Amino acid sequence: MARRKKQENKEPQYVVMNDLDEVFIGLLGGSFVFSSKWEEAKPLCLSNTKLLTLSGKCTLIEENEFFN
Repeated sequence: MARRKKQENKEPQYVVMNDLDEVFIGLLGGSFVFSSKWEEAKPLCLSNTKLLTLSGKCTLIEENEFFN
């Protein structure tokens, strides 16, 4: 029962898309890595998107909108 409740309270996840319509897929050597292969997108909670969105060149897409 506790597991189910924890999953229901899960923080919304977001996919980060840059101005070239590429999605964030992770870090490599401390640098952000983006890919045009949208199936590789790495959903993040809102608090983990701050550095990616500081430049103003990235857009957040809610995970349930992205994968549906």
